[in-house]
Amino acid sequence: MSLGPQYKNFTTTMLKPPRPSYIELVSQLQNLDQIRSWFSSQSDAAASPFIPQLAFYGQQQQHHHLPYRYRNNSQNFSSNRRGFQAQQTRDEGQNQHADAPQQRRPPPLGERRMTLVERNLYRNEKCQYCGTIGHVAKICWWVPKKTTKHDDIPQALAALTLDNTVAETEWTSDTGAPNHMTGQLGMLSNIREYYGTNCVIIGNGSSLPILGIGDTLVKQKNTTLPLKNVLFIPELKKNLLSVSQLTTQFPVNCEFSDVDFCVKERATGQPVITGRRKGDLYVLHNSPELYFSHRFKSGSVDIWHQRLGHPQVSALQLLKNKGLINVIGAIKTKHLCDSCQLGKLSRLPFSNSEHSSTDIFEKIHCDLWGPAPTLSIGKFRYYACFVDDLSKYTWIIPLKHKSDFTNTYFAFEQYAKRQFNRQIKIFHSDGGGEFINSKLSSHFLSTGIIHQISCSYTPEQIGMVERRHRVIRELGMTMLFHSCAPLFLWAEAFTTAVYLINRLPSSSINFETSYFKLHHTHPDYSSLRTFGSKCFPYTWDTRLNKFDPKTVPCIFVGYSSTHKGYKFFHPKSKKKISFHGMWSLMNCSFHINL
Repeated sequence: MSLGPQYKNFTTTMLKPPRPSYIELVSQLQNLDQIRSWFSSQSDAAASPFIPQLAFYGQQQQHHHLPYRYRNNSQNFSSNRRGFQAQQTRDEGQNQHADAPQQRRPPPLGERRMTLVERNLYRNEKCQYCGTIGHVAKICWWVPKKTTKHDDIPQALAALTLDNTVAETEWTSDTGAPNHMTGQLGMLSNIREYYGTNCVIIGNGSSLPILGIGDTLVKQKNTTLPLKNVLFIPELKKNLLSVSQLTTQFPVNCEFSDVDFCVKERATGQPVITGRRKGDLYVLHNSPELYFSHRFKSGSVDIWHQRLGHPQVSALQLLKNKGLINVIGAIKTKHLCDSCQLGKLSRLPFSNSEHSSTDIFEKIHCDLWGPAPTLSIGKFRYYACFVDDLSKYTWIIPLKHKSDFTNTYFAFEQYAKRQFNRQIKIFHSDGGGEFINSKLSSHFLSTGIIHQISCSYTPEQIGMVERRHRVIRELGMTMLFHSCAPLFLWAEAFTTAVYLINRLPSSSINFETSYFKLHHTHPDYSSLRTFGSKCFPYTWDTRLNKFDPKTVPCIFVGYSSTHKGYKFFHPKSKKKISFHGMWSLMNCSFHINL
């Protein structure tokens, strides 16, 4: 149990040895509360726009409750670590001079005598309770063995002694409370939001905020007592029935006895409702049926959001506008619910990139595709895709292993320097291990190349190259399906697809071709052939004898980047060759016997 932060200095002083007795502690605490109330009534009333209402009032100590020696004398407090100094009374026949020490008196019958060590230790000490020299209060014979009742505790301790046996549906009568108060939101109806600045101060000095005002009913048998303007205070543990509000709103009188209390009509004296005494509290019983029928009719935005299965805010607003639910307070447009985020969170839309390259090879987007489900004829399972940010020109390089990418990048960087006299300034990729390794990282650091890495599991941030993957696969597989070619020619089909993509107009570059944006000249479309078509390459120079044929039927599978010719596939030997050849007037499919 604690007195609260406003009594910190008082508590620190009381803990200094020798400590005062309980009677002295209560008396000094009452004096401190009275002094504070005097100053607060004179200064705070003018400075504050309102006077906080007190929910509880500590019972004042009565004059006859103190021992006789304290009735006509006040205690003096000394700051030299001596605590409270008890004064002497005239009735005990002591010396009238304050400085004249009292002589040690013999202990009462049955009390133990001081030991020799205690007698020597406290020889010159003065008791704070009886004022006698030779002992201290903690071993004083005249200190009462039993403490006073809880009725004598000051205001600061009153709120800490409520009876915990009072049910949540019962009302505790309070003659000091200016308003009816409750902490149970379900007991209220017609709830309105509270816009005032008042608060409720309880006995330990803590202030409780008022969040709403509502109405309720107190029902006993066939009698129903309506309570208007009940303050909703969530942190309040008990329901407080204001006697002053009750007698103001209704023409009734309240009578209290040692066992119960009764609310009677002022004119006839007929009982309206009755309550019983529970310990030191007068409790009014309320019908639980009425309580449970009203507790779920109203609630806050959060409560209704949870009851309705976490719907959208617009659904709550619609039900409130139709009067189907009673929502306390205004419904905010943006309502954040942790459970909704865990169960219904979706990825936010991505904004368009504001970066625009001004030169070719200024920024290169790169990504790896694979592994392919079928090994290609060249033993490849992956390919590296490079896309220039300005021209959208695409390069595809088949790879056997992911680890081959480092050398592939170095070769591509030298290709840009030698063929276009350009330096790569920004390299954009995801966070894969093929891009983040010591060899590449040290190279980027030494050459000044900025390596931009997309966030984990966020392919949208490298959307340019991701879209290239889709177009390459769709176009390549379409050509494979059209020609009925085997799937191990996927690498040749994908390479041919990139060759054609660079020669197709694109809306992202004002319907120009990537080839024109990179080379500043238009491509030659007359050399294009149909993928998978039947062709006859000239092979007479490779004959074994003069009776060999001058050609063999093959299948066109792409364009050679190192030869001035085409790439062919011989189905019988399953070899890929590059020659200049003649084409059949009709396309050939692999199901035709070659």
